[in-house]
Amino acid sequence: MARRSTGSRPPGEGLYRQFNAAEMRQLLSEVDDELQAVNAEPAHLLIAGGASMLSRRVSRVTGDVDVVSEGMSKAVRRASQTVAARHNLAPDWINDGAKGLAVSLPADTEPVFSGSCLVVESVGPKHILAMKLAAARPEDLEDCVHLIQEIGISSHDELLDLIERALRPPREPTIKMAYFARDALAAAQRDT
Repeated sequence: MARRSTGSRPPGEGLYRQFNAAEMRQLLSEVDDELQAVNAEPAHLLIAGGASMLSRRVSRVTGDVDVVSEGMSKAVRRASQTVAARHNLAPDWINDGAKGLAVSLPADTEPVFSGSCLVVESVGPKHILAMKLAAARPEDLEDCVHLIQEIGISSHDELLDLIERALRPPREPTIKMAYFARDALAAAQRDT
């Protein structure tokens, strides 16, 4: 597994591991084992962000799993912290900090992991793209390019419409979002 600086984490917390799709499934299996060991109630998580991109881009790695569904239990938090300590992951490598950023598109889901106590699904590609376009972060550009190509979006208007439908409360995309969408589309069209 690759190592990374945590960037937004406080200084002194060091480096945490990143993981690819296969490693994420193994880590989720260990969380499932921890939940089984304490007879935890079954948990169902809906994820987005970088973890959702792992199966779409072979070279993609991430350091966390962003949960956008409600109700992440204390048992899941404890189990994920146990696995984190075992593998030098950030203590909050499974977190629900992104649920406030979730967009209002229907979340067509795709299976990620299914265990005895833990089921994890990802939001679909349009949902991921809408979240990343709305965030308009430079580090999301490669993911946006890939998703634009995967979905088959060919116009700036289509991207702006996707963002507008996704924002909560409904509103027009900001200038930053519009420029980011334009740049992502241009890069997607160059790379085809």
